[in-house]
Amino acid sequence: MYPSGDTVRILLDSGTSYRALTVLDCTHVAGPTEPHVHTDAHKSVYVVAGRYRFRVGDDVIVAAPGDAVFIPRGVAHDFTVGIEGGRALFVFSPGGVDQYFRDLAAMVDAGAGAGASAADIDELRRRHHIEALDS
Repeated sequence: MYPSGDTVRILLDSGTSYRALTVLDCTHVAGPTEPHVHTDAHKSVYVVAGRYRFRVGDDVIVAAPGDAVFIPRGVAHDFTVGIEGGRALFVFSPGGVDQYFRDLAAMVDAGAGAGASAADIDELRRRHHIEALDS
C-alpha cells in the first residue's frame, strides 16, 4: 500500500512478457491523481469497480465498471476516482512500468515514501519515463 492508500498488484510483469506488456490490478482511494505523461508506453485502463473521470489530452471520459479507456503514449492524462473509491486494471505496452511500482514500494517499505523529497520522486519518475505535469 502506498501513502495515498492505493494498492498496486502486478499481474504480469515486463520480464514475463518479454517486455511486451505490464498488467497492474490497482485499487484507488477517492480523489485525483497528478497529471502526467508516459513517454514510452501506451496505457489501457479497464474499470472493474467505482467511477472514474479521466482527462486524456483535451478529452474528458467518465468510466464505470466494464468501461475501457485508451491513453496513447505521450498524451497528458490524469484521473479522479469517485467517492466510493475504485479498482481498475492497467495495461501498459510495451511493459516496464512495473519496475517503477516496485521501486516506489521499496521507498515506502524503507520508510522514505511518505517523506521522500520531491526531487527523489521526480528522479524515480524520470528513470521510468513518467513526466509529471503542472495541474
